[in-house]
Amino acid sequence: MIEVVDGATDDAAVARIYSDVMRWSTTTPERVDYFRGAMPTLRDWLARVDGEAVGAARCVELPDMKESEAASADICVLPAARQRGVGTLLFEHTSTYARSLGKTELEVFAYEDDADGVAFAERRGFRCIMRMRSLRLALEGLEAPSIELPDGVSLTTLAERPDLGHQMWEVACEAIPDIPIDSDVPMHPGTFEEFHSLHLAGPRLISDATFLALHGDDVIGYGQLEWQDRAGGIAVHEMLAVRRAFRGRGVAGAIKAAQISWALETGLDELRTGNEERNVAARAVNARYPYQPTPDGLLFRGPIASDTHDAE
Repeated sequence: MIEVVDGATDDAAVARIYSDVMRWSTTTPERVDYFRGAMPTLRDWLARVDGEAVGAARCVELPDMKESEAASADICVLPAARQRGVGTLLFEHTSTYARSLGKTELEVFAYEDDADGVAFAERRGFRCIMRMRSLRLALEGLEAPSIELPDGVSLTTLAERPDLGHQMWEVACEAIPDIPIDSDVPMHPGTFEEFHSLHLAGPRLISDATFLALHGDDVIGYGQLEWQDRAGGIAVHEMLAVRRAFRGRGVAGAIKAAQISWALETGLDELRTGNEERNVAARAVNARYPYQPTPDGLLFRGPIASDTHDAE
């Protein structure tokens, strides 16, 4: 018997399922709970088979999706419990909720090495709209890079200058829409309040590793490391953004070098990152270091289920 309950029933089980299925993107119960509160439109569910938690799903209207026909969803089922209708039932729940948000489509994420997850999306008419070239950088034995700043540019951190958070958001408003994606609306960080909740607060934030590039008193670029697996010594390059007028001058390279140096000094084991395959400039910055490929991340988009159960 498949039972679907509210995700808040067991945050530990939800986090375990997401981490097991999306094994290149670890999460924690604290993160699950935090993002549920930080995103008012988020709904999530936990699926049990004979009392055992085997699947989890969530659906949300992200800040840049308010004008989009799609909602964002994650649908994860443990490999041993697949082909038993769990994923289909969670898909129906996310579809019903997406419809209540006025949406007709879903965007779902899977790693390319999850053949079942990719097939699940493709069978339902989903198409890949973004391919993230994913990488990992093992830090053991790596030499700290030199940080070469362009003339007139200095670096600080969010920990040192928390007052610069609003300027950081302004850079994001200029840079994030430039990320290539096959969507009906460009990517966007949302309002400052939304950006603050998702990127300037919460259990993933590392203020000391959020580097801001300054030209005079103005923030012209930033790069964030966020916790992927704090206990395991893994952080992720969440975003590296530079204002258009300052691109091609070495700002991004200096920020990346500062991030790697911080990770080495702090004793981390690994950094992870990913860039859309068409984002040639960002991938060129990573190419300066011995990052090794991991399975690509795939963002799919397709229609919500046409015949759904009541998700309430």
